[in-house]
Formats: sequence, structure tokens, C-alpha cells
Amino acid sequence: MPSALASTNSTLSIAVLVVDPDPVSRTHTVDVLTRAGFTVMATNGFEPARQLIADKRPLILVTALKLGKYNGLHLVLRARIAAPYTAALVTSADPTIDMTREIWEAGATHVPQPVADQDLVACALRALFRSSPSERVVPPFERRAAERRKQEVDVPERRLSERRRTFESLTQAIHFN
Repeated sequence: MPSALASTNSTLSIAVLVVDPDPVSRTHTVDVLTRAGFTVMATNGFEPARQLIADKRPLILVTALKLGKYNGLHLVLRARIAAPYTAALVTSADPTIDMTREIWEAGATHVPQPVADQDLVACALRALFRSSPSERVVPPFERRAAERRKQEVDVPERRLSERRRTFESLTQAIHFN
């Protein structure tokens, strides 16, 4: 099933480079971004990615944190030298990594894996369309998790009362017509 983004922007030509040594994770990321309408290139290591960055200059770089003897931040810096406007996402399976601050200082967004498909696309678009390269992008999944923790107790009651009011207003509208 195509996403809403792909159906509204079928000719979206935003180039994305996905760099991940794990073939399952790389394939999943490529599939999600392709279904969203992006033009996706993928590779499994630092050297081929460095060459693609120099040749193709992608607008979005999605890289794993661990790339053998290099890490994803090295690629982020290379991409920023080639094109300062490059949006960068750094993925890792360890949500408690010590490099979160370094990722942010490099101008990238940390995306802990696994991530929902729509959150990955939303995060990529937010990083791409931020107002300045130094602006920090808060991934949508972090924001929603924080909001759920704050409203954990009162959400069901609030939703129930909203449904009752909506139902009452609909029934009154039907009776008046």
C-alpha cells in the first residue's frame, strides 16, 4: 500500500543515501524510503559511501553509527563538506549510546532502531526542511513518547468525555434536522 507522501508526490526526486553494514536493516530502510517516494541509493560501507557522496551529493544521508573502523559521524562530516545543506540521520540499535551529544553537535539526528516506518520518513523530512543546518531536529517518535508519559493517567478519561460530547452534539444535530 503506497504511503500518503508517495501518492501525493509521485515525482519526488529527493536523493537519499543509506549506509548500513547490516543487510536486513539496510533493505528495510531502503524499502521504507522508496515507498515514500524518495530516490534511494544504498551501500554497506564507508569507502563506497564516500565515493557516492562525492559523485551524487545526496540531500539526505541515513547512516549506521558503526561502520567498521569508521563511524557514521565521519560520513556526516564528509557529506557536510561536499554539501553543507545535507540532512543527516544516524541510526543505532543501542538507544543509550554515549555519542548522542556528538551526533547532535555534528548536525545529525539520532534515530534509535527499531523505528516505525512513518517516523523514519517524518524524521528525514524534518531534518531536510529545518530552517538552518545547525538547528536540532527532535525526531517525532521521541516527542510522542514524552507526551505519552506526561498524559498517561488522564488520557482515557479525557478521550471518553470528548467522545460523549461529540456523540451528543451529533445526535442533537440529527434531531434538529
